[in-house]
Amino acid sequence: MTRGAASQHRWATVGVLLLLPVLGGGFDVLRVRNAAVERGNAALAAGLAKDALAAYDQALAEQPDAQGIHYNRGVALHRLGQHEAARQALLRATQGEDRALRAKSFYNLGDVDFEQKRFAEAATAFAQALRFDPGHRAAKWNLELALRRREQEQKKEQQQQKEQQQQDQQQKNQQQQKDQQQQQEQQQQQQDQQQKKPTSQGDQGARPDAQQPPREPAPTPSPTPRETPREAAARAAKAAAAQQGERERQQVLEALDRNDKNVQREQARRLQGLYRPPAKDW
Repeated sequence: MTRGAASQHRWATVGVLLLLPVLGGGFDVLRVRNAAVERGNAALAAGLAKDALAAYDQALAEQPDAQGIHYNRGVALHRLGQHEAARQALLRATQGEDRALRAKSFYNLGDVDFEQKRFAEAATAFAQALRFDPGHRAAKWNLELALRRREQEQKKEQQQQKEQQQQDQQQKNQQQQKDQQQQQEQQQQQQDQQQKKPTSQGDQGARPDAQQPPREPAPTPSPTPRETPREAAARAAKAAAAQQGERERQQVLEALDRNDKNVQREQARRLQGLYRPPAKDW
């Protein structure tokens, strides 16, 4: 037998517990006889889970605190596929004083949770079954199996989360690239429009030079960096004054020259007409 076939055989023979049979003998754990419980057990053995449930409900109405009736009722509910109701009935059965009944109740509770793929809850229930019955071999097997399945589920969840994150990041990168491409296209359109504006003057009926930008006036020559405007004005005034003074000086010299010549002519004239010999002084 191959390893895989052996593993399948172990699962078939042990596996997760098919719910333990209901307590026989009219609930021996109650130490009382109950006709409704016996009818329910017979119906359940015949595969009539619905009739068995009705009988257990009748017995529970007579003995509401009987944990064994809650246990058998949980078994019937499970066979009817009412898993949540079965869980509640089995949980109620775990609250009794009988350790053997509590071990069976936790064991079957773990089976219900395992079937619903609640592996963490199933492992807890199987561990509780071992607490009240340490020699329960099936509980040990199922506990290990539940823990392994829980580990597999965690790895699967982590892998799915990782793939989802990668997918989200990929979508984010694609969106960023799309946004950047749109932005570049908009910028290119704006540049094209700016370049087309100078060549579309005639379309609007404007003069050829209507859209030409105004020319800036020629800059006024500024004074030399070492001379302020005030100093330049003073220098110009000084030069003008010097030039004016030179003209005035020349005019004065010319006037003096003319005057000097006039004086000399006048003196010559006087000497010619008014000469008198000098008087003797002896």
